Amino acid sequence: MRETIMIKTNEFFPFIQCQNSTDNFTDFLSNFENSLYNISFDGMWKHYQLRNLELPQSGWKGHIAALPEDIEEIFKLTYSVLTAHKCTFKVARSRKVYEALSDPHASVTEANKFMTFYPSNNTEFRKVVKELNDKLAEYSAPTIFTDYQLPKHSPVQFRYGAFTELKKWDSINKCFIDLMELPNGNIIEDDRTLSFNIPEGISLPFIQKDSSWVEELDVEVENPNLKKYVFLSTLSQKNKGDVYLAKNNHKKVIVKTANPYIRNRIKSSDAQKLLLNEAKFLKKLEYTGVVPKLLNHFKVDNVAFNVTSYIDGISLDDTSLIEQKKSEVIYALCKTVYTLHKNNVIIGDLTNSNFIFSKGTCYLIDLEYLSFTNKKIKREGYTPYYIPIDNKEKFLSQKEDIFSLAVTILAILLGNLPKYNSKNIDDAIKILNSEIYAGIHLNKKNSRLFFLAYDLLNLSSSKNRYSPSQLKKIIDKKNYKSKIIPFSDQYQINTLTHNLERLKNTVKVYDDIGLHKKWWKSGEFGEQMSPLSLQHGIIGVDCALGEKSFKNLTDLPQILANNHNFKYSESYLFGSASLLWKFGYEYQNKQITYTEFKDSINTIVKTWSTNESNNDFALGTAGKLYSLIFILLLDPTLYDVRKKAKKLYSNLKSGINKKHISFSTTFDRLNFAHGLSGTTYVLLVSALYFKDAKGIKLAINKLSFIDSFILKEFDDKTITNYMYFSWCEGLSGIGSALIRSQNLLKNKIHYKSLNKISFILQKNSLRVDGSWCHGRSSIINFFSDMYVRKNHIEYFNSIKYLSLYEFCTAIDLDTNILAFIDETGFLHSLDFGVGQVGILKTISDALQKRDRLFFLTNKQEKSLSDEYYYRLIS
Repeated sequence: MRETIMIKTNEFFPFIQCQNSTDNFTDFLSNFENSLYNISFDGMWKHYQLRNLELPQSGWKGHIAALPEDIEEIFKLTYSVLTAHKCTFKVARSRKVYEALSDPHASVTEANKFMTFYPSNNTEFRKVVKELNDKLAEYSAPTIFTDYQLPKHSPVQFRYGAFTELKKWDSINKCFIDLMELPNGNIIEDDRTLSFNIPEGISLPFIQKDSSWVEELDVEVENPNLKKYVFLSTLSQKNKGDVYLAKNNHKKVIVKTANPYIRNRIKSSDAQKLLLNEAKFLKKLEYTGVVPKLLNHFKVDNVAFNVTSYIDGISLDDTSLIEQKKSEVIYALCKTVYTLHKNNVIIGDLTNSNFIFSKGTCYLIDLEYLSFTNKKIKREGYTPYYIPIDNKEKFLSQKEDIFSLAVTILAILLGNLPKYNSKNIDDAIKILNSEIYAGIHLNKKNSRLFFLAYDLLNLSSSKNRYSPSQLKKIIDKKNYKSKIIPFSDQYQINTLTHNLERLKNTVKVYDDIGLHKKWWKSGEFGEQMSPLSLQHGIIGVDCALGEKSFKNLTDLPQILANNHNFKYSESYLFGSASLLWKFGYEYQNKQITYTEFKDSINTIVKTWSTNESNNDFALGTAGKLYSLIFILLLDPTLYDVRKKAKKLYSNLKSGINKKHISFSTTFDRLNFAHGLSGTTYVLLVSALYFKDAKGIKLAINKLSFIDSFILKEFDDKTITNYMYFSWCEGLSGIGSALIRSQNLLKNKIHYKSLNKISFILQKNSLRVDGSWCHGRSSIINFFSDMYVRKNHIEYFNSIKYLSLYEFCTAIDLDTNILAFIDETGFLHSLDFGVGQVGILKTISDALQKRDRLFFLTNKQEKSLSDEYYYRLIS
């Protein structure tokens, strides 16, 4: 099967929006306090932890689901049972959290879990579940995918799982795996992607005499409608229902289901009503030729089914659409929207994933939110960025469809969903127009299609009454020429400077925390790393903001001891090697004395072990050595530092010819952070420093291999992972290693692949999200390295347009505050490596033609070349 990168829509958006929220339901919960419980809040939950009770790590735990109109009454009844049995539990902290958990589009692994309770043993579990089943008998509720639901759609459900957090890092899939410890001591995965299942060696906690009210498990439903179909694969699985590829009489069909009781607001339509609406419109619009054919609609065991014809084509959220196809697909999409609008239809939730392109036609395949223009209906379908959040509660209109159509076209052109940080449609259009301006200059080949999107945005904001003929006029337009006025460079620089200053003031508020712990939360992986960390911690943020980290340098030994409790504790990216840069910058800026600088550096280096397991730049020898060279260029008299650097250089030089150890899953032999380009660049830097002609020759050979591989073997058409464009694992890092090395070698050797790398990165730069390590800031840093060393205006132009686009994704025009999205694509963590501060600093420095942070400056590299290169070669 062909691998593709899909346009990421933000399924986590409701969870982000509801974090730390309070509302009337929060006030309601404040009436329920109990002296037997420790009560606390986190971003999503209100916790009732029974005092002086230590729960087992895993066991049978219960969940309560509820319809939106029932949450207060169900909570009251459940609270009385759980507190009577002295049971620990948690509840959604606000109605907004409840709505996120019950969202029809929510992941099935978390959906509908309004409350969770943790009985201390099986006996208590049986009593609590039986009593809750009786108390809540008059209520019906949606099913929790991972759980067993008591009969008659009871709110009461349960599963076997972890009570307390136990995780391990999956280095291949780059995520944490939830674990649980069974009573026999075995540790297994707590897999929440499966429907109800019982781990091996665990028994269902009901004995025969008390389980007559529990239905038999795994009863297969016999139904003549279902018997017609052979199910081949699951295409989608969400709280509202599933989508399957199936066969009927050897013909492929699509089967879509809708689960009962899926509704997260009192006045919203439930999933089954929406599926029925789709069936109605499929019949009415069959004659248009732009929707699938409805073959069957039926119900089985309270689940609704639509069966439609199968369309063999390309989904419009498939970013591998080849350049030649984009124009054909986009115009076909516009014609489909025109056809539907001409038939007085409002699409209501127009997104890339709702269309398939096949044989010259774009088919609308999701019709759940369709309505006619003569009916006044409030929006229910909301996909972030396809319509601003202020329009989430407004009445549907065809003009809103036009805005969504423009965003859909931009997503096809960019290979990524265009982001904006505006709630209202006028500001969103201003921002998107500046993004279009950047897109045109970064990919002139598609300028005509970018202008088409520009015209559609203007049509969506026109004060004139809309008619489909206006859309037809834009589709038929021969020449698209419009003057787009983007945000000025000076406005961007001023805003960036203001936001950096604002963050500095925030740092000062938390100044008393010091380096023992961070004052912000990172992503899941970042929270496992040392609070010092360049990537996720205080060093990265403080250096970027120019802030001094230490109040008292006598704390340094204790801080280093604490740091050694974390993984990669001595490394460049996650450990104490980054502290060398911190003290180096503070010494350069006269924030600390020479004695403080020297003593601090020696204290750090003395804590380092002599053996290193790998040559990594990010995690191992190369990054530590590079950091020591930075310090020696500031002060070559530091004997212990020079001695340590010499030892690490010897290890790197001997290890680089062996099989390279790497933790990377892509570009595992060539990338910068974990591969050959990073280690070779450091080898060259340190060989020049130590005047080692053999080391220089070895580095030149390795660099030639990298250059040749990129020229001959690398093809961006086959890319299936965004990391191929990044600094750490992709082309940005490889390109930086090559241009920096070429500069170190006085341009006596030219790496021809640099032109190819520049072209590929510029063409694909908007496919990725922002991040210093993994995203678009990587690409900006590459072009900055190119411009600083070659002084060619085209590289600075690339910086300008990329920075403009990045700036647009974050600016709130009401406040001039920037909120950059981190590597997750939906959060705003502060981290330097994967969050806001790294993006802010990257753009600010690049636009002002400064060297990048945590790397040797052009002047420092030039000093190495000037002092040693000619003497060594001669």
